[in-house]
Amino acid sequence: MSRAFVKEDDERGKIVSDLEYRKKKQDWLRIQEKKLEKLLQVSASEKVDAETLERWIKETKDDIEKTRRELGYE
Repeated sequence: MSRAFVKEDDERGKIVSDLEYRKKKQDWLRIQEKKLEKLLQVSASEKVDAETLERWIKETKDDIEKTRRELGYE
């Protein structure tokens, strides 16, 4: 097999891999945004420690910001 074909296959494989990675990141971002929405709706009557809830919200916001940067949204 010619090296040109091998190189073309490698490039195609990298493009497909990059697209799959980006799609997974976009899916992860949607999940994290939904998670944040739910965390922000937790009421005081629910049995969640306030400090834990604040930590979860902060960690989720940080992850959303990081993922948005990685995807080039910001």
